[in-house]
Amino acid sequence: MNPKVCRLRLIFSTPVIMIMLISAISSNGCSSFRPARIAFLTSHKGIPHSDVVIMMDADGSELDELVSGTYIKPWNFPLCWSADRTRLLYIEGATRDREKWLSIVDSDGKSKHRILDISMKGVQGFSISPDGKTAILDYQDLAEVVRDGETNLEPYSPPSIISVNIESGKLTTLTNSDEINASYPVFSPNGKRIAFIGRTDDPETHTDLYIMNSDGTNLKRMTHHHGIMFYPGNVLYWSPDCRKVLYVMMNNFVDSETFTDLFMANVTSGEESNLTKTESETEMEPRWSPDGKLLAFTRLSGKYQTPSTIVMNAGGTHLKTVAKWFSSASWLPNSRRLIGMGQTEESIPAIITIDIDGVNTEILLPFSVIADNYSGMSYPMWLGE
Repeated sequence: MNPKVCRLRLIFSTPVIMIMLISAISSNGCSSFRPARIAFLTSHKGIPHSDVVIMMDADGSELDELVSGTYIKPWNFPLCWSADRTRLLYIEGATRDREKWLSIVDSDGKSKHRILDISMKGVQGFSISPDGKTAILDYQDLAEVVRDGETNLEPYSPPSIISVNIESGKLTTLTNSDEINASYPVFSPNGKRIAFIGRTDDPETHTDLYIMNSDGTNLKRMTHHHGIMFYPGNVLYWSPDCRKVLYVMMNNFVDSETFTDLFMANVTSGEESNLTKTESETEMEPRWSPDGKLLAFTRLSGKYQTPSTIVMNAGGTHLKTVAKWFSSASWLPNSRRLIGMGQTEESIPAIITIDIDGVNTEILLPFSVIADNYSGMSYPMWLGE
């Protein structure tokens, strides 16, 4: 049996046939799971609020489901991978499922296990340490509340940040919710520090950037915001040298519309700078290049908020548009090429790669290839060789 045909049938068949093919793989010697090089998010048609992580080779072939029936906020997806891209941290359980687990899976699909029962916890953000051994997450206690005859889970405590040893399941509380409401924690690239978004009970403050050691010590408030807010669902992005943090903030309100800018904080000096300073455009999804010299981000412009990918120097200068209708971009290892969501000539959404000067576009996977079984696709990531 041809391994490639085996995998493609696995992806594009009904669940019953999928099970039969898995058995056929084992009994007929179809080649084992190859190291996947690209991952992206989608969802099954007919199963709402249930995320699927698909893996594929760098040429867009050999598609496999890594995990399904999960809950992964797209903007958190880049933070869920270990530094070597061999382990994925995720929430097992769809959005509306009562039972949920913080879980881990190897990128080859061979090892998967549950870490922590979070069924009665509200979780906004989580990330994994670079070595893949520790998970951090914000969570708050939930309670069953009956409204209009329906029972819902609603938070009744402020969020705190905890760490979890992935192998032993040991929990450590890193922040005290009585002192600060903390959310969206992210490990630094060297694993020594954690950045998160927090807020105190002081009515004069809004949400701010905080930094602490990975064991919860040496907590520092890095920014003091008044009148501007972190973008809802925002995450933080450490620079490769662990000296700066990127984030998105709402900075302009026009006719009930909200526009955002990219901000950067130096975690040593505490200096904060607005890198984009636009009036009626929205900047989002910032990504550091692997060498730390460049930034890529999505800009929404014009009446219809058309997406484009922009690349600029890490200091916020020399902005250049890579491509229109290209978004959710992340970097390839050479810091000269991007992977993201673009379009074919027929305006079909597709995963593409492109040089940062806007040339050498390669269409890897048009959505039409998976449209019969899946709904949408987003946030492709290059996982390496």
